[in-house]
Amino acid sequence: MAEDTQAPDNDTRARSGLRSKLPKVSIADEPSPTPSAASGPAASAQGAEPAADAADANPKGTGAAFLDASSKAAGSAKDRLKSGLAAMRQVHAASKEHSTARDHMASIQQDLAADQAELDHRNDIEAHFDAIVQEQSAELADATKDHDAAQAEIDALDAKHEELARQLEQLKADHEQELRPYKNLAESTRSRADDASKSLADAKRAVRNAEAQVQDASNRRDARVATATRAVDNAQVRLAKLQDELAALKRDPSSSKPVSELNSTVAAEMAHLKTARDEVTSITAEAQRTVDNAQTHLWTQKQSLESAQKAADAARQEANQRKAEYDKLLQDAETEEATLDNEAVTKEMRIREVTKDLKAAQDRIDTAQALLDEANDIHSTPESTRDLAERVSDEKAALEVQQRQVDLLAQNEQTLREHTRQERAVFIAIVVAVALIVLLVLWLVIPH
Repeated sequence: MAEDTQAPDNDTRARSGLRSKLPKVSIADEPSPTPSAASGPAASAQGAEPAADAADANPKGTGAAFLDASSKAAGSAKDRLKSGLAAMRQVHAASKEHSTARDHMASIQQDLAADQAELDHRNDIEAHFDAIVQEQSAELADATKDHDAAQAEIDALDAKHEELARQLEQLKADHEQELRPYKNLAESTRSRADDASKSLADAKRAVRNAEAQVQDASNRRDARVATATRAVDNAQVRLAKLQDELAALKRDPSSSKPVSELNSTVAAEMAHLKTARDEVTSITAEAQRTVDNAQTHLWTQKQSLESAQKAADAARQEANQRKAEYDKLLQDAETEEATLDNEAVTKEMRIREVTKDLKAAQDRIDTAQALLDEANDIHSTPESTRDLAERVSDEKAALEVQQRQVDLLAQNEQTLREHTRQERAVFIAIVVAVALIVLLVLWLVIPH
């Protein structure tokens, strides 16, 4: 296998990579003890006074020594910073390599699971090929039979539904033609009833007008007669007064007023009284004739009202009868149409139900045919099964190699983290210290 041949190389590269990433420590790198440190406290005490004397004697040499010590300290910090940064990079690279290897192993596992499932499926189909063919062939035949039966029923139902639809359409046309005369008659009688109602309303208005005319004529008659009667009464009063004066004058011959003149006045007043009485008789007769004429007109209008009322009642009764007749025929026609329409709806609902059965049978046919096609394809292509088995075997071997690679990289990463923990800690501490110093400087510089 390609992965098997590459496994030792991968292990070798991983080990060499680990060695390159581990810090190299040798005896030469260890700090050698200084003479002062090796001599102990006594040597330090013995050398303290000469050193102090040398410092007092040579101040320039002391300053150079301080600068040299500062330079060494700065160089040591710089080395530690570089070492820490290198350690951080090495750990990051090792972690990234480990993660990439894990992702590759997950991809191999996914491909292996899919291929293994397909291989198991093909082996299962091949092991039960005869039973599958027999079972699915029977299912295909049974589903085809149900499908054909459902299709035949749907065709019959469609034909019946179309026939019922044609019958319903023809029935509606026949009913419309049969009911048209009754509908026209009902509408015409309703129109006549409306006309009769309008005539009745006109007759009622005419009667009210005639009654008002009678009342008006009676009031005018009474007013004129009363006026004429008052004129007669006034004439009678004046005549009686003149007659009393004439009698008194006749009893007193010595009166200077002439009797003949008073007789003329009495005669004139009597003539005026007669005229007033004749006028009362004339006015009464004339006003009564006006009242009689108004009453005659009122009677005539009442007769017309009675005739209009009878005509309106007869027209309304006929309209109601014709409408009831038409409504009854229309209801019977609609009932007959509804019965036929319900039968058509029942057929339509049955078509929907059988259509569902038809679809279910078609789904069974498709499923059985698909299973048969798959079984025949697998049975006729054993070389594909063998190729798949070989691929599964290769993937398993590759997965084992990759697993070892992942374990090795994980171990290398862990070892590298342990060996560089101090350098990384120092690097992080230095970075944090620098950040704090920068913040402190900014806080001191920026005015508050």
